Amino acid sequence: MHKAKKLISVIIPIYNVEKYLADCIDSVLAQTYKNLEIILVDDGSPDNSGKIADEYAKKDKRIRVIHQKNGGLFAARNTGIAKMHGEYVMYLDSDDCLSKNCLAVLYKIAEQNNSDIVNGGITSSKAELPNGAAASPVATNYTSSQALKQYLYMQINNNVAAKLYKVSAIKSMRFPATAFAEDQEYNFDAICASQKVSVCNNIVYFYRDNPNSLTRVGFNKKRMLGLEAVKNNLDKAKRLDADIRRAAESRLFMEAYFILETIIASGAKKSYQKEYRLVKNRLKSDASKVLRDKAAPKKFRMAALLSKINVGLMPNMVKWAKLIRGGRH
Repeated sequence: MHKAKKLISVIIPIYNVEKYLADCIDSVLAQTYKNLEIILVDDGSPDNSGKIADEYAKKDKRIRVIHQKNGGLFAARNTGIAKMHGEYVMYLDSDDCLSKNCLAVLYKIAEQNNSDIVNGGITSSKAELPNGAAASPVATNYTSSQALKQYLYMQINNNVAAKLYKVSAIKSMRFPATAFAEDQEYNFDAICASQKVSVCNNIVYFYRDNPNSLTRVGFNKKRMLGLEAVKNNLDKAKRLDADIRRAAESRLFMEAYFILETIIASGAKKSYQKEYRLVKNRLKSDASKVLRDKAAPKKFRMAALLSKINVGLMPNMVKWAKLIRGGRH
């Protein structure tokens, strides 16, 4: 007799995505894993996204639509959390898509390994998204401490994309009330609350590289919130073991590096002199810590070495950014 499959909640915040929303929802409805609860949170979207969501709810009883005043991404996700009933939850951005077997793959890993979080592979090329059954997924398992270090060293994606969370592990956790980098603290806390985290390389999630997103339109003061989020994680890491503290210090350095890169690449140095000086000084003061961190990845150490040589040369080194950044974080 087959064991009943557990309910998975898929929470999709919606705002100004009428162009992509149908593609996103269709990818969830096409899942080979069928025991789903799909929660669409219309966060006061001014376009037709809310109407599109309502039309889908009429067609499939697994879909629930919640309409609310605009509160931001964190608020929309938290509304979904408050209304969900699943034993697992996935957060899906409304301009992204899942492979047909995404939830089946992640669920299988979670159940086989008793994992609290399963992290799958991400692609920005829709052509790479599997359309059929994938090979048997192979996962690497980490303890909470090991996973935290992997996360801080950016070997595990820092966002919530392509992750399946066991609800009993994250319990009453909510996304922090911030306009940027809400995933940073949420994932840190979720990993801390977990006993086991599994990582597989199967590509299960397509993210749309939106040219209008905050991380793509050049520097904005909200970008500094990313630094605050990583600093908050460092404060929490200081209460844990020395290896995790060092990893958190190195991750804070890298966040400053990414911000400086953005300021320079977008030509915003003169307009944001205060922010430029702040991140430049952090790079100068913290580079030595990263170079002493023997566990830090090569890209961390490369950034630290460049900063140590001369932060002022950074405008001529932006071409190094893609190599150092190494993908979505």
